[in-house]
Amino acid sequence: MFDINRLANEKNSTFAKLKELQLSNGAWSWFNGMREDRHTTQSIVVGLAKLNAKGVIALKGNSQLKQVVKKAVAFMDGELQNDFEKLKKNYPKGMNNNHLGSSQVEYLYARTLLLELFSVPQKSQEAFDYYVAQEKKFWLKKSNYLQGMIALTLKPKASPSRFDSNVFPTKADSSGTRIIIKRSSRW
Repeated sequence: MFDINRLANEKNSTFAKLKELQLSNGAWSWFNGMREDRHTTQSIVVGLAKLNAKGVIALKGNSQLKQVVKKAVAFMDGELQNDFEKLKKNYPKGMNNNHLGSSQVEYLYARTLLLELFSVPQKSQEAFDYYVAQEKKFWLKKSNYLQGMIALTLKPKASPSRFDSNVFPTKADSSGTRIIIKRSSRW
């Protein structure tokens, strides 16, 4: 049904193309020859992180691909740190307000999938912690898509108890499965 050799060759060809198109700062551009694009880079990293999490690829076993992802994650860490520094400079008294955008949510989602392979650098830890706190505080103010990413970011892989019931109130359905109760003024 599937030609395993052809699929393996196509996968290797795709990874080689990703490596070739990666810019020196670790990012990818929207099109070849353009400047780096944060969203494109984060989308590629999210895709690779999902494939790794599902066992389709093994970043630990592919040093070249792992290095490509490591460079991209370093770029993403720097972008989040820049966001945080601009925020502290321009809104020092408004740090408790909602400053959580889709770029930060997507970053945290991708980063959470890769924490076992690449820890958050010390210089980015404060920014990382700030935006995680922003997710906990303002998750209901985001679109359903971003709420899904936030839920997956804040829910630890290790155990269901990592699901913070103070952030995501839950109830059990008839089968005992925990269901998130969405509190919204629109309902």
